[in-house]
Amino acid sequence: MSEEVPGKLKVKPGRASFRGFHYVLDVETELNYSLNADASRWRSDTIVLRLDRGTNKLAIALKEGVVGGSRPDPDTSGPTPEMALAYINVPPNSAAVPANQVVDLRQFVSRRIRISAKGNETFPDGTIFYNADQGRFYAKIKQRGATSSEVAPMPKFREVVAYDAADSSEYPASAPVGTLVWDEELGQIVVQSSWTTPTWIPVGGSKLEAIKRRGGDLQITSGTASTAETILTIPIDRTGSFQFEGVIFYRMATAGTTATLQLTTPSLGTSGRLTIGFEYNNGSNTNSLRMASITSGTSLGPFGAPAASTAYSCRVYGSFTNLGAASLGNLGITYLNPGSTLTIVNGSYLTVRQV
Repeated sequence: MSEEVPGKLKVKPGRASFRGFHYVLDVETELNYSLNADASRWRSDTIVLRLDRGTNKLAIALKEGVVGGSRPDPDTSGPTPEMALAYINVPPNSAAVPANQVVDLRQFVSRRIRISAKGNETFPDGTIFYNADQGRFYAKIKQRGATSSEVAPMPKFREVVAYDAADSSEYPASAPVGTLVWDEELGQIVVQSSWTTPTWIPVGGSKLEAIKRRGGDLQITSGTASTAETILTIPIDRTGSFQFEGVIFYRMATAGTTATLQLTTPSLGTSGRLTIGFEYNNGSNTNSLRMASITSGTSLGPFGAPAASTAYSCRVYGSFTNLGAASLGNLGITYLNPGSTLTIVNGSYLTVRQV
C-alpha cells in the first residue's frame, strides 16, 4: 500500500507459496522505490516475490521500469524466478505514488479468476482473468476447429458485444456461432447460427429469417450441361409463405462466355406456388426475365461476361408457398454449364424471410 510519501511503500503481513517454498511476512515492512524526476512522464515498477536458488530463500523485491515505457515482467525461467505481487505507477516530478496507483496482482490459492497485469500472460485455455490495466474481465478461449487461442473480452453488465455492418457484405467471414452483428441495412441485430457455413438469423420473432453469404470465392472450371454445384443454400424447416433474394457476384476467365443459374426450393405441394424474378448486369446493359411457375429447378439465364476476369452481378428474387407434410427442404442456388472458369465471388448472399 502507498504511504503517500515519496519513495516509500508499505507491505502488509502475509503468506505465500512459490515453486515449492513457503514465505511468511510477520510484520508490516517498508519498501523503498526511486523517485521519478521526469517532468511529464510516468514510470511503472513491478513488486515481486523472488526466489534465490543459491540460498533457497524468498524475498520481496522491486523491479524498476523505464520512464515512459512498459513495466518490467517477472522473471519466470531464470536462476532467480519471480512471482508478481503488485505494480505501482510512479508519477513525474518525484511525487508520491497515489493509493489508487498501487495495483494488486496476487494470485490466491482459492481464487479461480486470475489477475493479469497486461493481458498477455501464458494462461491455459478456459481461464477467466481480470485485466488490471483495462479494468475488465477476459476469457482465453479456442474456438472449435481453430488452430490458435484468443483473448476475448467478457461483456460487462447490460453490455452487448456486436459487430457493426452496413449490410451483409460486411459480416465477419469466420464468425463463431453466437456472434452478433448490427445490420444497418436491415435495421436489426442478426446472429450467426451455423457451425459449418455462416448463417445469419435476425434476432427476435418466431418466423424464419435467414441470411447466408459466401465466406470465400468458389471457383468452377468449365463443364457440361449436367455440371451443377450449390452456391448457397438455406434449410426451410417449416411450411408457409416466403420471400427470398439472392445476389451473385461473379467473373469469368474468358470474355463472351456464359453460365446458367438454377433455383431449387422445398417440395411445394399440390397447392404450392413459386414466382421468380431474374436480372443480371454485365456492364453494358441490364437484362431481366420474370416468370411464374409451380415447380422449382427452372433454369435462369444465361448470364454472361463481356470482358474476361471482370466482376459482374446477377440477382434472383421472388416468393414461394410450400404446403403439405412433405414440403420441407432447402432453398438453394446452383450454377449450370459455365463456358469457362467461373468464379463466384466472396460476399454473394441468399436471404429468405417468412411472411
